[in-house]
Amino acid sequence: CSFHANIASSYSTRSYNYDTRSTFGFAATELLSTIEDDCPMLDGVDVDDFIEVWATGLGAYSYDTSVGGSNVVPSFLIEKVDVLRKD
Repeated sequence: CSFHANIASSYSTRSYNYDTRSTFGFAATELLSTIEDDCPMLDGVDVDDFIEVWATGLGAYSYDTSVGGSNVVPSFLIEKVDVLRKD
């Protein structure tokens, strides 16, 4: 029940043109959300969809990358998600 997303105030046709990579979740824990098999709050949301998220900022979130480095991104507690466009 959590995900990473590229965010910006306007649409771009290139994913690398977005301002900030961020992480979103439904629980205000260090990992934002416990890994769950079923997440009905995100039903209908798929990879590459354009969504609108109403969320509360939680501060910085640090995590290890798959290539052995680390990254720090803004984190948000999700209040509501709407699908704007399916891609």
